Amino acid sequence: MPLCFYKQEKKKNGKNNGKTNRRTMGTNNLSTHRRGVILRGICGGAALKDKSPQISEDNTVITCGTELSIWDICVISSDAEAFGLQVKFGYDGHTRITFTPKEQPE
Repeated sequence: MPLCFYKQEKKKNGKNNGKTNRRTMGTNNLSTHRRGVILRGICGGAALKDKSPQISEDNTVITCGTELSIWDICVISSDAEAFGLQVKFGYDGHTRITFTPKEQPE
């Protein structure tokens, strides 16, 4: 079982009718500290390792002075999605990677 699926909840009406509703780790409610831990892990990963990444104070943006390859973008997107975050990439002389909570289907 993947680590991101550890919390099991009943349906809203209080009955689960024999079915389990699995949700991710409450990622929409990540604290600033937890988001920072995730972003530091992404910064230390292979995609950003030698690119001098900087994390914003509110732990929502990573910036670095170099361009990213398509491989780097795929790796960062995959890591973020595993923690329930969606990613937007931008480049205007430096790379800007913005992380926001992923909307969970109800």
